[in-house]
Amino acid sequence: MNRRVALAAVMALLLAAASVWFSRSTQQGPSEATGGQRHVSDYKMHNFTATYMDADGRPEQRLRAVDMVHFADDDTADLSRPRITLYSPDTSPWHIVAGRGHVGPGGKEVTLDKGVRASRHDSAEGWVEMVTRDMRVRPDDHYAETDSPVTIIDPKSVVHAVGMQAYMKTERLILLSEVQGRYAAPPR
Repeated sequence: MNRRVALAAVMALLLAAASVWFSRSTQQGPSEATGGQRHVSDYKMHNFTATYMDADGRPEQRLRAVDMVHFADDDTADLSRPRITLYSPDTSPWHIVAGRGHVGPGGKEVTLDKGVRASRHDSAEGWVEMVTRDMRVRPDDHYAETDSPVTIIDPKSVVHAVGMQAYMKTERLILLSEVQGRYAAPPR
């Protein structure tokens, strides 16, 4: 009988120790391996628009998306079907659309992929469109870049390149490599 009582006491102690360990491990939260926080969304939006204004109250940039999921631990957001508009007082706005996007911490950089199109339509100068699979955009700087193949189309030319840097406010474009183009000369 002593042996049964001792075995029951050991089993009860083991059960109590396991309960205390389980209770503490679930109350402590995320492990140190995850940096102290879990990557879970704190809010979501559907069909949203965020417009940023300049000091005079004019739109400077606009971000729209079908869905946005924000993560508090690193202040990032995932976007589905994002649309970015970059306004400039001197020229027509740039419109950038993609299938998916990721907003970096503080909204300083937006990474776009799944078929990116950047375009500007101006009645005086015509239009221009850039097509690539992915693009990094710094909206505050009106700057975009890609390391991927890109095609730039306007009414007079088609240019293919690998890699591009676009300074949209100053309308400066740098093509990084493998540049090939076709230009339609004006009639004589």
